Amino acid sequence: MTEPVRPPGEPEPTIVVIDDEPANLQIIKMAVVREQFRCNLVLLDSAQKGLEFIEKHPADLLLLDVVMPGMNGFELFTHLKADPRWADLPVIFLSAVNEPQYIIQGLEMGAVDYIGKPLISQVLTARFRSVLRTK
Repeated sequence: MTEPVRPPGEPEPTIVVIDDEPANLQIIKMAVVREQFRCNLVLLDSAQKGLEFIEKHPADLLLLDVVMPGMNGFELFTHLKADPRWADLPVIFLSAVNEPQYIIQGLEMGAVDYIGKPLISQVLTARFRSVLRTK
């Protein structure tokens, strides 16, 4: 599969991943490397750190864990979508909670996708490409 076509001189997309489990962050990092997906990958371990980063740096895609201590993924998503600066930021929820009501809630809130764990590298990068192509 090929990378999204980007005009010459345009920077690589910035993908921000927020997950409180270090192992999941490592899986995503390895997926990007294994699949040779070119991007600026930012890995953060809390919703609060994610909010602070996004307030200062533009992102092209946000991967957001649903269940985290403190602010959960749905709460952060609601906060971001209420701000016009981030209303169009595509978000993919990541979660080990694969019950239909959570998937439906995430999609009805406006997420572009909901990926269940365990994560599969080829599926992740295919979804990255799909979202970034339409952005």
